[in-house]
Amino acid sequence: MKQLLASLLLALTLHACKKGTEDPALSLLSRRSRLSNDWQIKTLATQNQVTTVTTSPTQQEVTTTSSFNQSFIDENYIYSFTAPNTTNKTTPDTLITGKVSIHRMSLYKDGTWNREQEYTITYDSTANGITYLVKQNINTQEQGVWAFLRGTKPDRKDKEEIELATRQLVKKTTYSIFTGANIVPITTTNQTVNVTLQDNEQSEIWRLIGLKGNKVVAVIENKPQTNTKTVTQNSGGQPSTSTAVTTVKQVTNILLQD
Repeated sequence: MKQLLASLLLALTLHACKKGTEDPALSLLSRRSRLSNDWQIKTLATQNQVTTVTTSPTQQEVTTTSSFNQSFIDENYIYSFTAPNTTNKTTPDTLITGKVSIHRMSLYKDGTWNREQEYTITYDSTANGITYLVKQNINTQEQGVWAFLRGTKPDRKDKEEIELATRQLVKKTTYSIFTGANIVPITTTNQTVNVTLQDNEQSEIWRLIGLKGNKVVAVIENKPQTNTKTVTQNSGGQPSTSTAVTTVKQVTNILLQD
């Protein structure tokens, strides 16, 4: 009987340890201990979709969809934008690539965290008939507090999610502009943005899919944001009203490794 009770207790303990679908069945460390570490952000990929439905009593309903994706994968940065209703194109309307030099994140047992990201992109810009090469270096440093959530949603377990609130954000951007084959920029501009926030002003909810060994797999599924706009026009003495409902969906996948 004692052996049976011990086996049942062990089975319940193993089940309680496994929160995310890719969690280990057994770990001798708490979830806080496994998450608290100095991490390299190997992947941070965000997919955005913007859909606008315009309705009018006198015209046919019109739906437009655009999308933009931004990803940091190892040392590579990729940004792509697809204009409304061109989703079947084989190439995006805009594609910008760059190189990532810093992408790290630290989470501490005391409930604080910090993150630094730095990458460089280059692109062409035309003004007054002259094409310039623009080099942009972006460095972002953030810090704040984090905590486990208690599974308030029906499909979430206790400590399956964490909330990260940003308390301070510093973003430094350097713009260097080149012409022709010149290797020395004709002008350089520095810009710094320093923002201090309250805990409820800017936060992220991470769903921890896997938390084991030297790896963390998480996903941020932001609730779709919907905005409704009503426009009234008067053409030829005949007023007409149309309504545009815009919905933004965003999903971010994250991979951390030490």
